[in-house]
Amino acid sequence: EAEVRQQLDRLMLYRDGQRQTEVSRERQAERCAEAWRQQTEGLAEEWARQRHAAEEARASVLARLAAALRAQSAEAAQLEALREALHNEERLAQERLREEADLRRQLAMRSGQAAACR
Repeated sequence: EAEVRQQLDRLMLYRDGQRQTEVSRERQAERCAEAWRQQTEGLAEEWARQRHAAEEARASVLARLAAALRAQSAEAAQLEALREALHNEERLAQERLREEADLRRQLAMRSGQAAACR
């Protein structure tokens, strides 16, 4: 009976050792899982920050492009207005030259008529 008792005690010690090993493995697995979870969350947060920064940079670039396009459009409209003004000035200058030529002809004709009347 003492031998059976010793074997039973050894079996109990063996099972306790196995249970402790199993508990230790489970704790180690839980620590590993927690470390992976924290690392994954950290990566997800970093990616979210990077994505947010990229979106802000993209929005900033788009805003600058839109402003540049508006400015370019305004400059183009201003250039077109200046072209039209120049064209009008050229047309008015041509009209003035024609009027001046007409006035010279009329003056020459009147001078001729005045000379004939004398």
